Amino acid sequence: MDPLKSDLNSCRESDYIYTCSDGWVKIDALVKDRLRTDTGEIYTFDGKRHYTDLYPSAWVSNPFDPDDKPPYQFKEGDEVRVWQSDRTQKRKRIFAYQKGRRCYCYNNGQNRWTSENSVTGWNNCVIR
Repeated sequence: MDPLKSDLNSCRESDYIYTCSDGWVKIDALVKDRLRTDTGEIYTFDGKRHYTDLYPSAWVSNPFDPDDKPPYQFKEGDEVRVWQSDRTQKRKRIFAYQKGRRCYCYNNGQNRWTSENSVTGWNNCVIR
């Protein structure tokens, strides 16, 4: 993939795109001839933040690391590992929902029924 070219015309809401500034971000909305991401940034369909930019800064895949994949779309009940920062231990939890960039999981590895919907927000979340 050529990092000097980008085509975001096939993107839809809730798709992920790779950006120079924030890495993988989710598309929140398609507004006329632009894409708005969950970080609030707006890109043209040729991957530029401004029409006057010479080169794109957003792509459908990571042009700098072909093995880098978009984040996994968790669903309720998925078994995940979560942690707050690099210094904290990863814990096993059951995924409940995501709000913004935080993942909420049922407390102490319980599920929705046993935890009585009691959840904790986590900064980092990966599939088992």
